[in-house]
Amino acid sequence: MQFLPHLVAVDSSGNRYATGIFGGTIDFNPNVGVDSKTATAGNENVCVTRINADGTYGWTQVFGGSGTGFSENAQGILVSPDGSSVYVTGETYSTSIQISGTGTALPCPGNALSGCTAFIIALNASNGTAKTSFGTAGMQIFADSRGAVYIGEALAMNSSSATLYVTGQYGPNGATGTTHAQIGSGTVVSGPTNYCAFIIALDATTGLGKATFGVSGSGIDYFGASGASVWGLGVTLDTT
Repeated sequence: MQFLPHLVAVDSSGNRYATGIFGGTIDFNPNVGVDSKTATAGNENVCVTRINADGTYGWTQVFGGSGTGFSENAQGILVSPDGSSVYVTGETYSTSIQISGTGTALPCPGNALSGCTAFIIALNASNGTAKTSFGTAGMQIFADSRGAVYIGEALAMNSSSATLYVTGQYGPNGATGTTHAQIGSGTVVSGPTNYCAFIIALDATTGLGKATFGVSGSGIDYFGASGASVWGLGVTLDTT
C-alpha cells in the first residue's frame, strides 16, 4: 500500500487539508522538492497534508503507532472556524501512538486487550505541528482501558472555536459485556451492553472533556437501542 486519501477540509482562505492512511515511504510534495514520510514498519498510519490556496504544497504530518498491519484509520477532519487548527479523528489499534513518529507517545492500554481506541489529534494549521496544549502532546483518546471497540467518525465545532464535538460508535468489552468509557484519564461512564453511538464534547484548547456536557459532567453522552448496533456518522451544530 502507498497512500489512500479519505477526506478533505477547506478553510475560509481556500487552503485544503487532506487526510488518509499510508504505508511505506512516500514523498508527499507533489511539486518541486521532497517531503518524505515513513510509516511504522509494516503498518498503515494516518497522514494529514495541506495544499495552500494557490496550489503550492504546504506540509504533511503523520500520526500512528506500533500496531500490526492496519494500525490506524482516519475517519473525520475539521478546520476550526478561526483557521488556526486542524483536527482529525478515527481509530487506532496500536498500543501507543505519537505525532510525527518522534514526539511524546500516548499509551492506548485497551488495545493490548484486543480493543481499538478512538483518537483525536490537533495540529497547527499553519505548519502541521502538534498543538501541545491539547491532550497529551496534541493527542486525546476516548476508550475503555479494559479493551473494547471505540471509533471516532466525525467532528464539529462551535463558531467561537472553543468546543469540539466528536461522534462515532463504541461497544462493550468482549470479556465482560460492559462499557467503561473515558476521555483520556477523565471521568469513567458505564454505558449499555450493546454498540451505541456517542457524542463527546472537548475543550478545543486542552482536549479535556467539557464538564457542562454529558453524563455526570464527563463530556460523554451516548444513545442506542436495545439489541441493535447504532453508529454516529455525522455531527453538526445550529447557529445557537
